[in-house]
Amino acid sequence: TCRDWSSDVCSSDQIEVFLSTEYLSAFFVIIISFYLSASAASAIAGNIEKKNIDFDLSQPISRTAYALSQISVTYFYSALLVIGNTLLIWLLCHAYKVEINNSGLIAFAITAIAFFWAIIGISFFLSSILKNKLAVTLATVAFTLASYVFLSLTNIIDKIKDLKFLSIYQLYTPDKLLGSGEIIWKDITILLFISAVGLLAALEIFNKKDL
Repeated sequence: TCRDWSSDVCSSDQIEVFLSTEYLSAFFVIIISFYLSASAASAIAGNIEKKNIDFDLSQPISRTAYALSQISVTYFYSALLVIGNTLLIWLLCHAYKVEINNSGLIAFAITAIAFFWAIIGISFFLSSILKNKLAVTLATVAFTLASYVFLSLTNIIDKIKDLKFLSIYQLYTPDKLLGSGEIIWKDITILLFISAVGLLAALEIFNKKDL
């Protein structure tokens, strides 16, 4: 962290370590994931639970179009939340004369959007299977937390260190992104693939689901 906040300018590497450790690695993800999973859960499971989906589908609209119209809002707001948080970090750093890697912020924002889209894909898939909004939300948040804890364990337990690839958090590295400013396109591709698979699987199940 930045040890001397009374100085005119704090170094870039200090603020990036602080942001990654104290905010972006866990707290930021948990809060946003909770909101996004609740939103994604409402797309199918929430509407089934409220028993108003029959009326919605009685309109001249296909199930696919209906589901996409519901989930697209969640995708949009996830990107908006990430961009808003990134801009806020940039503004606060400049207001307090704290140096920060601008290219790192851009790399982080792009990766974070792809990461949350993957979470939305998973949550949307669960929403097509379960009929309870709360169950979908809790399952998604539990998956996110479990991925974070598992990745942390792989860093301290030698026997499972080669299993890091099982955690989705392995593809979300705010410390490296903020520091290097380099976008890891392979990770972005995998995250978008997870999102697409979740989305397509959810649509397939929803189209065949007996409501």
